[in-house]
Amino acid sequence: MVADNNEDPLINTMDLLSIDGSTTSSTSQFRDLPKELRFMVYEYALSFDSIDKYHSDYLELLCTTANEREPPPKVNMACPSILLVSKDITEEAIPILHATPLHLSFGVFRGELENLISPTLLQNLRYVHLSDSGVHHLNPPPHDCFVGFCFVAGQLASLLRSRHSLKTLTVTYNSAYIALHLRDCLNVIDRACGIKSWTHNLVRALRQLHDINKVSLDVELTKEMRQELVEDMQGPAQGFFALPLSVRQKIYSYAADPNESISALQRVTKELAL
Repeated sequence: MVADNNEDPLINTMDLLSIDGSTTSSTSQFRDLPKELRFMVYEYALSFDSIDKYHSDYLELLCTTANEREPPPKVNMACPSILLVSKDITEEAIPILHATPLHLSFGVFRGELENLISPTLLQNLRYVHLSDSGVHHLNPPPHDCFVGFCFVAGQLASLLRSRHSLKTLTVTYNSAYIALHLRDCLNVIDRACGIKSWTHNLVRALRQLHDINKVSLDVELTKEMRQELVEDMQGPAQGFFALPLSVRQKIYSYAADPNESISALQRVTKELAL
């Protein structure tokens, strides 16, 4: 499920390929196309153009309103129509969707990620790029933009920490103002600073992610912070998150059901009784 702000241009793709108008016939004819052509159709139909448009629409809204806290546009999420044609087409197309890079730009910072893209789909994506694209066109002060950027990063980490398929994660924030400020502020341990606090929140959030093949961090951090963070994100999970997902889910179920957790504790203590 992805944001769908416009009618899908390929909603009638199968009908366009059909000679007699039959859905079954059109599907069969599509499957008879060379694999290279089918994949070209999938790449076109399964892009994240709707999310890119959401970003640009939100950016335009923020640029034309006097209200700096204008809520994000409404999002109608929908499954790409080509994935509803047949089981065979879905199985062939899904890997292409999962390999399509997702770009999350500044424009989404007031919204909730799970209202923009399905968490399950997000967890299956291979390439995610989080950037401050568009921030230089806005009137709000840079620190407000940076807070929004860190907020989105926190949501991303929260949705991916239990499971992800990332091969590459790129995080970019190029504000010269923020870079200059943090260059001075991060090296003073006892200095209270909102931007520094949000930077530490950003680092804590990203540190929840592990086993990512390639991590690129273009954000103003100390050399030590950057090195440790990249090593943590590329390395295996430690502690609780190192447990298998099935075990973590069982713990979650016990924690969510007090009666079940009490019963589990009673069983364990009974087994250990002298």
